Formats: sequence, structure tokens, C-alpha cells
Amino acid sequence: MIEERNETECEIWSCKNIYTRCDGLWNCPTCENEAGCNLSPMLNCLSIDHIRVSPGTNQLICLPITKVNDVKIDCLGAIDETTLCHIKYNVDVYYTF
Repeated sequence: MIEERNETECEIWSCKNIYTRCDGLWNCPTCENEAGCNLSPMLNCLSIDHIRVSPGTNQLICLPITKVNDVKIDCLGAIDETTLCHIKYNVDVYYTF
């Protein structure tokens, strides 16, 4: 028997599931739902890595999920530090249709 859930119970759903895996959105605090997506055989990244651009060299790097949201900017545009941007600039996002 399939258990039915409605959308009001979203907080108990895992941030990494078949619907959030490799969808381009970082749903988890360390973005593990996007780790291992679009890996390049030339970089030899692990399946728990993100491919990003280094701010110092402008080269592609393998960024482990342990370096995401660790308050140290490791990627061009600080995209690995999603919480810093919101704290520093107090960003509010409103979705409209």
C-alpha cells in the first residue's frame, strides 16, 4: 500500500530525494542533492563533489560537500556559501506568478 502525503508535511521530507536530485537547486544545507551531478572524467571528482570555478585561478575544481557553507569562500561568486550572502545582504526573495 502506498502512503499518501500532502504538501503540508514538507518539513519531514528529506532534502535529497528523487525529485530534488540533480535538479540544479541546492535543497540541502551542504547541497548533497546536487553532488555528483555533471561530473567530468577529466577532473576525476568524487561522486560527493561539486564542480565549481576557483576564485583564484578561474579553473574548474572539485569541491567536496564538506566545504559548502563552511564560512570560507572556495568558489567564484561565493556560490558555495549560500548562507553568507543572505546574512550579509539581508536578501528577501518573493516569488510571483
